[in-house]
Amino acid sequence: PLHLHGNQISDGGGEALAEALKVNKTLTTLDLARNQISDGGGEALAEALKVNTTLTTLDHSYNQISDGGGEALAEALKVNKTLTSLDLSYNQISDGGGEALAEALKVNKSLNTLNLERNQISDGGGEALAEALKVNRTLTAIRTLFGVQCHNGKNIHSHSHYENENEILLIPATHFEVKRKVDLVSNIIELEETTSSCVDGESPFDKPQCENQQMEAQLHALDSTSDLKLQGTRTGEQDAQVLAVGLTLKKTLTTLNLEGNHIWGWGRRCEALGEALKVNKTLISLDLGGNQISFPGGEALADTLKVNRTITSLNLRGIQICGEGDEALVEALKVNKTLSTTILCFSDVWTTLTSFENIQIK
Repeated sequence: PLHLHGNQISDGGGEALAEALKVNKTLTTLDLARNQISDGGGEALAEALKVNTTLTTLDHSYNQISDGGGEALAEALKVNKTLTSLDLSYNQISDGGGEALAEALKVNKSLNTLNLERNQISDGGGEALAEALKVNRTLTAIRTLFGVQCHNGKNIHSHSHYENENEILLIPATHFEVKRKVDLVSNIIELEETTSSCVDGESPFDKPQCENQQMEAQLHALDSTSDLKLQGTRTGEQDAQVLAVGLTLKKTLTTLNLEGNHIWGWGRRCEALGEALKVNKTLISLDLGGNQISFPGGEALADTLKVNRTITSLNLRGIQICGEGDEALVEALKVNKTLSTTILCFSDVWTTLTSFENIQIK
């Protein structure tokens, strides 16, 4: 075995190693993980694999291989007769490379382990791989691939030691629902974040209390009612946080009236409510009329409307949106497919939406 793990080998070094592999008759294991080899080096190694007859294990994880290198390696796999294990995890291969590898798997007769973990393969590449696995008879070590749609995950890429890692940190006790299983043979499962039916990890010593007593009383009553009417009340930041928790956990709320309330005016309030509405699965009517919505508030509301699939009625009559928040909201309303009634105030920017049947300009 030759272990070159964790060095600074780039394409030049990869190409030199490839030339050596073309004539080497003894090496069985080559570890190139955690280097800086991109498509140039990957393509050179692929050419070497077409003629090499001894190498059985190649670890090419944590490099910078994208579709070009992936496609070249796929062509090599079509003719190589000895390689049994190929690790391409933590690279930058997307659907093009995934589809090429899928075609290779249909004809390759030696590979029994292929690791494509943490690349950029989406539905197209995943479905191609699934079809290939239906006819491939040699792969035995198949990892289950999960496509995860989360609304509250935190991107920690800037804190990662490796530049090509795009890590998302999930909040503890996050709940997911299985949306689709592509095929039992392919082990590809699609998950979407959902709201838990129970309160996980709630501390009795750190439970936020409303400053607004009217809101707190109504939140406590949500177990027996489906309407929350908070119109005309001024809501502070702490109240917004408590309301956000209520929107996440309460399973009976269908109508929320925040008309004439200043709750959507400031950044943290908007962010908390927006994130809560992304995962809420019961609310169908939202009234934000008569509010002054800040730029962060407009963006937060727009992001919510792109994701939420239950709100059918939205009242924005008489609102004032600052900055470019109105444009973000317009784009969100164009793509939202569940709203059946949307009432807007009259604005030059918003008149672009008059052709949509669910939009009323007033």
